[in-house]
Amino acid sequence: MALPYPREVETGQLPPRRAEPRVAFDVEASVQDAIVARGSHVEIFGAAYQLDDDASAQALVERYRNAVLVHFNERVAAPDPTVWRWFADQAHDQLQHHPVLDDDVLGVLRLTIDNL
Repeated sequence: MALPYPREVETGQLPPRRAEPRVAFDVEASVQDAIVARGSHVEIFGAAYQLDDDASAQALVERYRNAVLVHFNERVAAPDPTVWRWFADQAHDQLQHHPVLDDDVLGVLRLTIDNL
């Protein structure tokens, strides 16, 4: 038993649905929210790290932000909030196993982006 079509569909008078407006996702703002420095305290996707001084913390945060932003934009063709949330959750889970902030952390973030 088939479902009946409305008469407009059968006669071709049903107008197409309006396209949903596409909203651009701001990856840069999301990266800045996910990687922050408060003094010598650095937080990357919810994982907290303590550095020696404020200047090195800020320099490291800028380096990480730039690296994640560039790599994310290169690898993800059409970023949206769902893809970002998925990436952020995976990055948070991965970084919970890295108690020391070193270059391995940046490698983990890059691999997480590559596996999206």
